[in-house]
Amino acid sequence: MPRKAATSSSRKRPAADASTAKAAKTVKVGGKVDSSKKKRSKTAVAKGKTTAATPQPKGLVDVAELEARVKADPRNANDIILLLEEAESTSPKQQYKAAHALHRLFIRSKAFLGPPKLSKKEQKKKVAAAVAGGGGGSGGEAGAAKNDVYGEWLHAQFLDYVAVLLGLVANGPAALQTPAVKILMDFVAAIGRAKHANPPTGGYKFPSSLLSRVVTALVTNGADSA
Repeated sequence: MPRKAATSSSRKRPAADASTAKAAKTVKVGGKVDSSKKKRSKTAVAKGKTTAATPQPKGLVDVAELEARVKADPRNANDIILLLEEAESTSPKQQYKAAHALHRLFIRSKAFLGPPKLSKKEQKKKVAAAVAGGGGGSGGEAGAAKNDVYGEWLHAQFLDYVAVLLGLVANGPAALQTPAVKILMDFVAAIGRAKHANPPTGGYKFPSSLLSRVVTALVTNGADSA
């Protein structure tokens, strides 16, 4: 249920079939801080039926239930879109809950790493393993392709989440600025620790791009309050 702009949204649940999904557009982690809301992907993320969330009074979303649903079954991953919308709501309490719920979900799924960048040789090995496990060439390759689409989609939602957090740091309520900075710095540390984030030649790669965006958001906040 993506929102199209900061003041309006045409909410439509994505279909639940990854075979028809296209990878969502990603947002570069480096660059200018933009607190405006971006149109979110309607990309389907998983195959199979999803269960409906418990109906809530109008205007109220149960953040804890959405988080639990995503943890319980990856087919409910589309609920991440709802959590992102809550993180941008007009209720600081809902924003706080949703920001922390998404933090836990993205750390758990390691979505902050993005799809692995494989060499051609590694890609062939991956497809061969998928074929062996899928019981057939087309089936195995299709399964691997669906996993890649899901990984790309999930990383795109993480990048949207980073943009939301940076917006909170730069322009959000005072009570949410410190928690947002702490969450962003946790991702800076997590990306730095991850083997996947290290260069192919080995060694440590500091995620300076994300850190620079955090610093920019802090400077923007300071300039606005000066």
